[in-house]
Amino acid sequence: MTRPVEIWNTVYDEDTAPWVIGEPQPAIVALERAGEIRGRVLEPGCGAGEHTILLTRLGYDVLGVDFSPSAIEYARANAAAQGVPAVRFEVADALALGGNADFAGDP
Repeated sequence: MTRPVEIWNTVYDEDTAPWVIGEPQPAIVALERAGEIRGRVLEPGCGAGEHTILLTRLGYDVLGVDFSPSAIEYARANAAAQGVPAVRFEVADALALGGNADFAGDP
């Protein structure tokens, strides 16, 4: 069961999300360096947007989505602070993305 959006909004509004470490998670960085990330990338539950920002900076076609409007606001501010204005974030429920035209079909 999905938690109410207010719970997720609160952790971003109050800047208390323990998984936000101020940089991409090392495992994602290692996967990209190893060539394991290819094509178009969808980051469901993007939160602060660190992975979406990193991959956009590296030239990937990336869309970060999160259920929480506050997370997306946080991610957009994070991208602006890091000088990556071309990053794409959208508020969306990752459990209901089946009809998303932006990422439908093969990469």
